[in-house]
Amino acid sequence: MGTTSKSFDQRIIDREFPYHNPSELDIKRLRNTYKNKVPGERRSEGNQLIIHRYKKAIWRFSDMVEDGKLKNAFRNSDLSDLAIVTVHNYDEKPLFEQSLDFLGVEDYTVLRHSGEWRMTYKYIHLLEFIEECKKPYILFCDARDTIFMDDPAKIMPTFKGFKCEALFNSTMSPRGIFKSYDWALPLYWWTRTIIGLGWRKRYPNAGVFIGKVYFIKEIAETILFYCERMGCRYAPASDQDVLRCIYPWYWPRMTLDYYNYLTYRN
Repeated sequence: MGTTSKSFDQRIIDREFPYHNPSELDIKRLRNTYKNKVPGERRSEGNQLIIHRYKKAIWRFSDMVEDGKLKNAFRNSDLSDLAIVTVHNYDEKPLFEQSLDFLGVEDYTVLRHSGEWRMTYKYIHLLEFIEECKKPYILFCDARDTIFMDDPAKIMPTFKGFKCEALFNSTMSPRGIFKSYDWALPLYWWTRTIIGLGWRKRYPNAGVFIGKVYFIKEIAETILFYCERMGCRYAPASDQDVLRCIYPWYWPRMTLDYYNYLTYRN
């Protein structure tokens, strides 16, 4: 990542981004990560453990309920190492909770927020939760448009296959900060052309992510710190804007589910 005489917070204030330049070893490692998992192309919708797209999630969940075969199927799912968390301010149970309840999954945590909602608020609640979390890994899912399609116990083996510390969902949409500020354009091109493995037009999506608790804590603190130092602690319309800015700082410790292997978005 290189060295600099400036402190970490000063570099953020000055909007400087010390990109990680991938080495041949990095490229080989990431190619091997996906080797024998997907045949060089993104998985089609329906072959993932998690669906994170509202209309498709509604459709899949309706089919699941009508079929009935998976009702309470995973009541004894082993989640001893994984904390499943969502954050919302809805009065009634959103889709994510409904899907977990249908599958019989009881070991999950709902963090409630009162009042006006912004996506950056979820990191405040996550940090509070992490202080008391006894499990080594955490999975966050958006409450409104996410469902599980299978046994959540399969998530950990899938995540560990990526050999990273945090895995975020990916999306084809570049909407947000990349299209708004000249200083963000280098980030746009860095993300779009990352190591040239054919993963063009895939960007970080903050709706589903999994990682080691200590690293998710670091990412959450950085996101909130960035917002506060820039004078917009709660100003960003989406936490994805901030996440996309810090992605080059953390890659390859943090990477994306480029091929929709764990989660489907688009």
